[in-house]
Amino acid sequence: MKTLFLLFFLTIYLSLPGQTDAPPRFMQSGEDHFTRDNIKEIEINNRHGHVFFTTWESDSILVRTTTWVNAPIHAAANEVLNDILINQHHTSEKLHYTTRFGSNFFSNFDFGIIYHVFAPKNLKINVNNRFGNIELINFEGDAHINLEYGSLNGEHAKINNGSLYVSNGNIQIMELNQGEITHLNGSLDIRKLGEVQLSSDFSEGSIYHAKNLRIISSTGKVDINKVDKLHAESGFSFITINKLTERGFIDIHEGSVTIRGFDKGFRELTTSSRKADILLNINEEIPYTMHGQVANGTFTHYASENMRVIIENNVTSFSGNFSQRTPGVSPTIILFGTDCDITISNEPAFD
Repeated sequence: MKTLFLLFFLTIYLSLPGQTDAPPRFMQSGEDHFTRDNIKEIEINNRHGHVFFTTWESDSILVRTTTWVNAPIHAAANEVLNDILINQHHTSEKLHYTTRFGSNFFSNFDFGIIYHVFAPKNLKINVNNRFGNIELINFEGDAHINLEYGSLNGEHAKINNGSLYVSNGNIQIMELNQGEITHLNGSLDIRKLGEVQLSSDFSEGSIYHAKNLRIISSTGKVDINKVDKLHAESGFSFITINKLTERGFIDIHEGSVTIRGFDKGFRELTTSSRKADILLNINEEIPYTMHGQVANGTFTHYASENMRVIIENNVTSFSGNFSQRTPGVSPTIILFGTDCDITISNEPAFD
């Protein structure tokens, strides 16, 4: 009867002229304090809201929770708020928080559940969130994140060991030292990666520096300013690297690979491409030997007179040695392609 009365009242209220302003927001808040003691990890399972983590100098943990709903009257708001529960329990080493909804939960109004955690550095976080963002504010520590329909924002976050899964949202973090990233449908912006595997689909990424990066991608684009070691397996992807400093292996079908420069410490590059053009820009100071072949495509080299090129039917084989000026140093470039063009340049504009 109470629910029928509320529905009747809301129908009349919303039909009145002039009732177009946003309804007021009603909230319920909670706050839990913990001493750090032996607590090493906090786990949060949430839906329909944001999760914030802020690092502070205190040796304690503070968890603030806020449940809100935009409704025209308090009684209507309570119908929603009273059906959302936040369960909390903890063991000697771990805090657990879970958002739960009543079995008959339903809301005609906008609502959300917000967690804000203040904790010391190096506390491990384990977060599962859906329909909301995760914000890492000056975070330093280990992280396991599973996020759907929301963005992971951590412009100054330094994650030591992490497993990050983000679907239908963006990723922005400063650093991930070790771990794995799965990114589906969104943009990615990372300043520094250590030893990391990146799996992506419909992802557009920007990475400033990666030490040891493994990429498994499809239908996407990634721009890397500098990478030391790279292993990439990609389909319908566009990979651009400003500088490769040590070694790389790239297996790609459909798309393109552009490497604009190589460091003097460069040692090895192998590419295998199908319907994916390869463009390498190699400074004259970089010594190397090159071997490879392309079928149903073209091979172009800035110093073709120093290359040995054999064309048989639709296959072009090529080899050349450009390390004579630096005896004992012989970085190797091996290129294989099908239905693509391979171009080697030494234009200063690419440096």
